Amino acid sequence: MIKPFHSKLGDLNVGEGFPVAVGGIINLSPESFYKGSVKQGREEILSYALKLEEKGADFIDVGAVSTAPTSIYGSSRKISLREEIERVKNGLEAFIDEVKIPVSIDTQRSRVASLALEMGAKIVNDVSGFKSDPEMPRTVAEHGASAIIMACRENPGDVCRLSDVIGELEKSLSKALGSGVKPDKIVVDPGIGFGKSPRCDLNILKNLKKLYFLEKPVLVSVSRKNFIGVILGGVPPEKRLTGSISAVSIAVFNGAHAVRTHDVAETIEAVRVAEEIRGRMLKFKGEEEMVAQKIDWVDDLEDAERLIRKIGVEREAVKCLKEKAVFHLLTLKNVPVPAALILKQSLLALGGDAAIHKDTVNHGVEKTDVLIMATRKQIRKTAENARKQRFKLSIISRLLLEAIS
Repeated sequence: MIKPFHSKLGDLNVGEGFPVAVGGIINLSPESFYKGSVKQGREEILSYALKLEEKGADFIDVGAVSTAPTSIYGSSRKISLREEIERVKNGLEAFIDEVKIPVSIDTQRSRVASLALEMGAKIVNDVSGFKSDPEMPRTVAEHGASAIIMACRENPGDVCRLSDVIGELEKSLSKALGSGVKPDKIVVDPGIGFGKSPRCDLNILKNLKKLYFLEKPVLVSVSRKNFIGVILGGVPPEKRLTGSISAVSIAVFNGAHAVRTHDVAETIEAVRVAEEIRGRMLKFKGEEEMVAQKIDWVDDLEDAERLIRKIGVEREAVKCLKEKAVFHLLTLKNVPVPAALILKQSLLALGGDAAIHKDTVNHGVEKTDVLIMATRKQIRKTAENARKQRFKLSIISRLLLEAIS
């Protein structure tokens, strides 16, 4: 089963049972897509870092190389290792001893991460998911640091489907744990943006809870990203604040444990309201070591199989069980009474049920709406039984199969 999970970003607790953490962004790279986050010069960097802390940021994420997709924001010159190191060194020297909240270094290079950790950073945010630099997981482990690991196959932004996001994160987690990164110091990021289509980003945001299979807190970074601009008719990053607040609210409502943002004060207000509406993310009731848990995000066979395998079920039984694990409520409109009665009897025989109008049995109505309550397997079998029958059941059979496909 999915276990209650939380991790530490530095000394910050993140996950089930803790408030949603908000990270403020400082970009040391003038190439970054949102110029409002770019800070240069020691006084400007220090002033901004203190302002983020004052506004309530739980941690600060510092990056010195832009990862914005060139396909959207145009080409950007390649930043050498030496230049990234120089930017990070100067930037961290300006403020790291002056703030009390944890600092995260956003980099894909282990030498940069090592420098930042030696200077006092506590977190490494690697958007390649430890796949760009093979030394990165060992570097994180040796420093006892925390890690934010983003879904990535080869390049940031190259995974779209939820199953691929989960699969690539599993690979990254394996690299991390195999190198000695502590399991309670890892947070996962599905990787919103980075050149993916808005459709991909929106689907991930709608289904964030599916990442709970990984049993790690989920961080989401949607701030001023391209999908928001597209939805709003092509507006530039400078005009995406309201859209960002909307997106982060949805992310939190759908299960995010942490967010990363350019706009700390506004985001914190949105987060607090969204998490209050959402309530607890996972429903656990326990006595001693036994726990009952409500899981409400398994809605397809792939999810069901993944969950069943976590129980340790024999491989031969998984195929049968997963069909029973996905439950559906379906409505059919204006169904002829004979067809409605046949559907109800068929579902009852299979262990499901259907709600129909109270006057259907005595034929007091000619048509009725039908609410079907059944597993995927029961619905499919009912549709197969109805395929060659009268009373428009062949049409209903097709509709049912399409509805669960």
